[in-house]
Amino acid sequence: PPPPCSQSRSRSPRQEPPPPPLSERRGGGGAREHERELCRTGLEEMQGEWVDKGGGSNYVVAGRAIKRDDGRKFSLHFIRGVIGWGPNGNYYVVPDVSLEEEVCWLSADTGRRAFVWERPRSVAPERG
Repeated sequence: PPPPCSQSRSRSPRQEPPPPPLSERRGGGGAREHERELCRTGLEEMQGEWVDKGGGSNYVVAGRAIKRDDGRKFSLHFIRGVIGWGPNGNYYVVPDVSLEEEVCWLSADTGRRAFVWERPRSVAPERG
């Protein structure tokens, strides 16, 4: 399996996946449905609270919406096998690994890591 986002060292620009074979493109095809299913699963895993690992904002994912702690809201969308969002749709994640604990958002402009979300850490109860 690929390393977690925080351990990834890839510097190569994003490359578009090859188109599915013609046999899969006709009639809706299995490849696109598989991509949509991965996106739906990834979206389900992303539901709830998140913290920007770099010390930035807090986020809440509810359905297909993201709400940032400053009150701004963004829509999540599926396109070509990725989950995207942002003011100009400029961030995306490839849901090829679990998104339950960490989401590595990539820049659509560079294909490189833009920022990482992690689940908020709960404060351990004090022992007396």
